[in-house]
Amino acid sequence: MKESSIFIGFLLGFQLLFPFQVEGAQQKGPLIGFKRHQTQEEIALEEKKTINISPQSQIYLGEVAFKVEFSKDGKTVACATNKGEVIVYNQGELVLKEKTSWQKIYAIEFQPRTGYLTYPENRRLLFLDLNALRISKEMRVKERQIASMAFCADGSKIALAYLGGGMEVYDIAEGDEIFSSRDLNLYSLVFHPDGKTIFCGGVDGNIYIVDIVNKGMKSVSGHKFFVMTVDITPDGSYIASGGGDAQCFVWNYFNGELKDVFSWVHGGWVTGAQFYDNCLITACRDGKLRIFAFPNKELVYVISVSDKSLLSFDINPQGELAVSSSDGMLRFYNLKSLISQKSLP
Repeated sequence: MKESSIFIGFLLGFQLLFPFQVEGAQQKGPLIGFKRHQTQEEIALEEKKTINISPQSQIYLGEVAFKVEFSKDGKTVACATNKGEVIVYNQGELVLKEKTSWQKIYAIEFQPRTGYLTYPENRRLLFLDLNALRISKEMRVKERQIASMAFCADGSKIALAYLGGGMEVYDIAEGDEIFSSRDLNLYSLVFHPDGKTIFCGGVDGNIYIVDIVNKGMKSVSGHKFFVMTVDITPDGSYIASGGGDAQCFVWNYFNGELKDVFSWVHGGWVTGAQFYDNCLITACRDGKLRIFAFPNKELVYVISVSDKSLLSFDINPQGELAVSSSDGMLRFYNLKSLISQKSLP
């Protein structure tokens, strides 16, 4: 892999697409890191693996969705937007468009078990019952914008990463803070299935492994720029990370340690990564989705979605993929059908 000379992220042109760098860093001047470039072999393989596929359906949002999230039953999709709105569709029908007090929101999640849609308001997290269209619970948090949030598997705890630095974990039933770190400056986080460990993507390019019970923490280097996205397999044995160095990694997690087992250089910042069955799907600022059979370290497909940046995506239990881009479109693909066309391990 080739590594570029210093890549300077002058932010004025990117503020609409990735405003974390302006508001999150809370500093003047450029953000500096390294961007890797694809080899000729990688470029040739991607051209060979590219397939032409149209979305099954699409919705023009009229704004840009920084975060897309499916409900646990897969029927509802929610978006957090650059206009500070929460937009919700159920089976293609608009059911909610709610303006928050924030000019922009970057995080939104469905709580496991209850299915309540959770999103930030000023000094609060709101838990919205979509069936009744009413707020069922409120929880006090800091008066700061949230870059990322994640529930543990049973929905009893939520982790928050704040723009500009700081991370907290709350017990939802009591509303009590059970872990806090002022030192961590993060763009992404995800719970391990054990509910005790959180994997975090750092602004500094490190992956942090946080033990919220024993208050321990370790860092793992690998990326040369910020880590925008992290995901974990249901059994907790593999972690995926993607970052501003245009690279994604798959890591094996064993005995508290991460070991790099696979990586791929993309055509731009890796804005999303998610496991689905034996595949890893990534979204990129070059407008492409990539599908990897990660146990075989194999690139399976490349899908050109848009000539604009892909910002977020999610996959529902039925294998439907929803992806947002900076052109304001929300596109839907049948990922399950696509993968079944190829024999995977």
